[in-house]
Amino acid sequence: MKRWQNRRFCELVSHVTETRDVLARQSDLSPRNAIVNQKLTELVRYVTLPHNQAAARRALQALSESGVTADLRTLCQRAEFQLELFYSDPGRVLDFPYIDHYLKLALKESELANLNSNSRVVFVGGGPLPWTPLVLTIVQAARAQGMLGELTRCLVDNDPQAEAQLTKVIHREFWRDWPSAFQILSVEKEPEAAAQAVKALTKLGMQDHVQVTQVDGAHLVVPPGFDTFFIASMVTEKERVMLNIMSQVAPGNEVTFLVRSVDPVNMRALLYEPADDLLEDMEACIPGLTWVDTFLPENGSQLINSVHVYKYRRPLESETEAAA
Repeated sequence: MKRWQNRRFCELVSHVTETRDVLARQSDLSPRNAIVNQKLTELVRYVTLPHNQAAARRALQALSESGVTADLRTLCQRAEFQLELFYSDPGRVLDFPYIDHYLKLALKESELANLNSNSRVVFVGGGPLPWTPLVLTIVQAARAQGMLGELTRCLVDNDPQAEAQLTKVIHREFWRDWPSAFQILSVEKEPEAAAQAVKALTKLGMQDHVQVTQVDGAHLVVPPGFDTFFIASMVTEKERVMLNIMSQVAPGNEVTFLVRSVDPVNMRALLYEPADDLLEDMEACIPGLTWVDTFLPENGSQLINSVHVYKYRRPLESETEAAA
């Protein structure tokens, strides 16, 4: 490694380790703590910068081997839960600071999943503030009302007018009154988080489009007619959740999975556990599970998550017998 690359490597390791140490000393990881707000904002900005690839890969390996990555992921997940819990208060819902990030990803995911106004979707890992189910609903309403262009214009990076316009759009009444069969079921295993999600949805008047069920996704009984399944990044047992859903698919029928992950060779992998290897292993050993597409954030994008799209078709008994 060249000398300047070695310097970059040292800077990366030092910066991330210092961030882990500061967060680990905090007894309060909620947005009420100004230190946490500052460090997490800096961390998100830092991991999305265009780092030297050789230095970044070496840093990721060193941080993983030293245990810093595992510690940081745990702290970030706890902080993210506290962030959503804080903004799930009915008086704060529309002040959530990352609405634009959620909308940008929802636009892409809607395209990947071919969602429409008649889709029925399950989102596993909705949390206390189910913004992804909310913004997926808003995207479909905008498309149906011919207002997708207006929504997209609110998401232009570095546009000082975009944030104010986004606030106006989020407050639009027609999202609430949109007459459609579109439904999302937000699955959350923590009772407190599920209860808060119901309150937030009621505040927004979106309870008719986004419903909440309190259950572990690995034990979810899939409602009839739901055939598109999102698995959130913070869901730790993705394999159990997917296998549970697959077991309920009728032979010959097909469902779609959108599994959120992070690029394992990118600094974004410091924030979440990548699902790439797990999904490749599952595809190799589960008949009927097929990779379709993968979305990776562009260089310079502040989006964190990648998204893997899989189709699962439950083999017919005759197909299973023939394969044996």
